[in-house]
Amino acid sequence: MRLLVALGVLASLVCSLSPSDREKFSSVFNEPIQSLKAAYQVAVARNILQLPSLDSVCEYAVNSGDLILGDLYFASHIVKIQGCQFSTEGVEDFLNNELSSDIDETNMNAIFKAVSSLSNFGMAIDESVSEKIASLVKEEDSVIAHSLAYLAAAALPGEASTDLVDSIEDIAHRADTIGNAMSFEGGLMETSMFLK
Repeated sequence: MRLLVALGVLASLVCSLSPSDREKFSSVFNEPIQSLKAAYQVAVARNILQLPSLDSVCEYAVNSGDLILGDLYFASHIVKIQGCQFSTEGVEDFLNNELSSDIDETNMNAIFKAVSSLSNFGMAIDESVSEKIASLVKEEDSVIAHSLAYLAAAALPGEASTDLVDSIEDIAHRADTIGNAMSFEGGLMETSMFLK
């Protein structure tokens, strides 16, 4: 998550970077890729820096995308950002099975990753997931769980549940404010997730 915050800071700097500055940053994102998470981070960073995509990122995603939720989450983002050709055989069933898991056997993070992956791959998402999101977020009741629920609900077809929409103000009231700044006790990660 620290790298995601760093990528967010990088995104805010992009408009003030010269082409030579971008090239300097790009050398950091030309290193050999060692994991699917690293491939995802390179794809996001190069996209933010408005640099050309690397074929090695797609190759890594295509060759590493096992039917594991975390891997599919990263691979789906790479496919969406770079337009890679990715075999989705069995993927939709796997992700929908993740979404249909018993509520006692899943968490908001898993639901968010499955919904995001389905959305990134352009696959259908069952509207009934909205009810599961509403139930899980009440059970977990943390800033991160609510933030993930809002992001997942945004990818769903139809309207978000009224309870979920109503909870936005309640969660915002949990934040400390200093002037116009807002922060949660959990630090920068919780605050940035909520503000997404």
